Amino acid sequence: MAFRKHGLLVLLSLLIFHGPGTKSGFAWQEETLQGEELPAASREKTTVSVLVREGQPEQFDGQVKPAAAEEPIEQQQEPSPKKVPGESLSLEPTSFSGLIPGKSTVEEIRQEFGEPTSSLDQSGTLVQTYRVDPYDRVGVVVREGLLESIHLQFSVSVELEEFCQQLELPPEEGVDLPVTVIKVQERIYPERGVSLLYRTVDDAPIVQQVDFHSIRQRDFQRAARQLEESHYARTLHLARISQRINPELAEAFAIEARVASRVGQTALALNALTRVHRLDPGDHQSRLLQARLWAWTQRKPLAIKQAREIRNNSQVSSLVRARATLLLADLVGEVGQANAALEYFKEAITRATETARESAGKDRDEAILVLINAHRAVAREIARGDWKQEEKGEAIDRWLGVADELAKQLKSRQSAPPLLDLEGLAMRLDIQLDLQKKFDETGVIEKLVQQGESLIDELHDELTSGEVRWRIGRALFVAAQIARERDAPDQAIMHGTAAYRHLHDAASPREEGLEGHAIVGENSFLVGTIEAISRKDHEQAVRWYERALPHLDQPGMERHWTSRGWHGERFVSMGLSFWKTGARDRGLELTEQGLGWVEKAVKEDSFPRRHLAVPYANIGIMYQALGQEQQAREIAVRAASLRGSDDSGFQRR
Repeated sequence: MAFRKHGLLVLLSLLIFHGPGTKSGFAWQEETLQGEELPAASREKTTVSVLVREGQPEQFDGQVKPAAAEEPIEQQQEPSPKKVPGESLSLEPTSFSGLIPGKSTVEEIRQEFGEPTSSLDQSGTLVQTYRVDPYDRVGVVVREGLLESIHLQFSVSVELEEFCQQLELPPEEGVDLPVTVIKVQERIYPERGVSLLYRTVDDAPIVQQVDFHSIRQRDFQRAARQLEESHYARTLHLARISQRINPELAEAFAIEARVASRVGQTALALNALTRVHRLDPGDHQSRLLQARLWAWTQRKPLAIKQAREIRNNSQVSSLVRARATLLLADLVGEVGQANAALEYFKEAITRATETARESAGKDRDEAILVLINAHRAVAREIARGDWKQEEKGEAIDRWLGVADELAKQLKSRQSAPPLLDLEGLAMRLDIQLDLQKKFDETGVIEKLVQQGESLIDELHDELTSGEVRWRIGRALFVAAQIARERDAPDQAIMHGTAAYRHLHDAASPREEGLEGHAIVGENSFLVGTIEAISRKDHEQAVRWYERALPHLDQPGMERHWTSRGWHGERFVSMGLSFWKTGARDRGLELTEQGLGWVEKAVKEDSFPRRHLAVPYANIGIMYQALGQEQQAREIAVRAASLRGSDDSGFQRR
């Protein structure tokens, strides 16, 4: 996408709106409210219903209008949802002194603990207290004659990890949650029916209370929400158990969709979102994710329509409307409406700023995250725009500077997503590539790789590690392109080789789509081309081309990777290296394939005819060397029709 020059007025208005710094424009974010606490995870109540909620009628904001520069987009029909079968589930809660929540009777409790020191019966729920050494107090809740839960309070200091080992609780299943009481946290084991409250004393976590209870769906939900941005495999596991406990709870499917989309499992995410839409039509955040995924799967008009509907709906929260406006900016920009995109970016920033000023806790931090993403996106679009380089550089630095300051605020409150810095560094590399000016990328990419590998070591989650490796690999590929542009072939090959290793080790589902094939294939092609041109090493080039071809030969790649003409020229280039290493049949095959794409592009896409000269010259020499005189003469006739076709030897594009 390229900006037209008259879009500069819109850009300047955005710069005036925020200015080059952050202290004055975002002073409200630096304020700390006395006594402010985040909402307590332990007090959240999940309402489970087997009924399908009826969607509320949407009320559209009459004050909201399309961006002045936006053009109509062709409409598409929304795809029908698919049904997902439910599954049975069997989980056993942890026992204490042989007593099992949901199974043990009042008589069994009395046999184990003796007579209670106090007992209170409230509407069929019996609450009893016992004296059991070495605990300060043991509370028991009985409902309908069966043990519901046991609550232990400690009179002595017990170290958290030691106690969990005594209970044989698997370390990988524990999930730490923040609670409202200062310096007190909660750890839950959803699969085990155990919750612990602990306080850190002299850097050691000390248990204060332990609860044994039945297996509860809300624990799986709370744990999944806590981990969804850091531990993808674990979160999917928790969400799917929650779905099986109650397949009518929309949030479990919404969590699955969010995580699946983060790791490139688009089909899985869309399928989960169909369930969300059926169970909770008013979940506009999930509808927004659905719109983004539609855009990724070649349904951009439908995506734009849905994002605009959410942005226009006055019944939707201000935070979600800000996100919808940001998505709308991205989408209309992707279809070439640069000025409309700028208007929507400005609106998204305004909405998110107002939301952050008027809210606290998680909503405030989520609004700041919208601001960070919006500022980074505007910087990227400036880099693609048609302005003077000095104007671009100054504006980009301002926008990224604001984003960095906002990110620092989130990190200071420990509310920044784990991949936030990694995404920021990757965006800087993307911007430098778009600027098409010489830039030493080594400092940025070294920092990115270091941060990414630290995340992998820290999180110990297979799916998250794969996604981080993929992002490292993609960033290294961008770095390789930047190094090539600054005439540093050795550095480019080093980056590209490292990129291939990370992309391969990621084993990412992203590789199954055209975008993934394009990244892996382009990277291998880039390294092969540098080996052939800069090092004159066709043997190494062919090794890299062999890695590239399974990806670049995918159906549809001729338009996804680049235009058909350039796609064909690259096949011609690969054909030359195969030919020079003695693989003549393969070299001719690739050259013929590439020539076909170039000819089709000249005929149907207005690709310049002059780009036929090199393929004609190369394939003509190949035909002559193989004794295919008739084909050589036919190519010579076609080449003669090109003005200035005087090539006398092999050439590479």
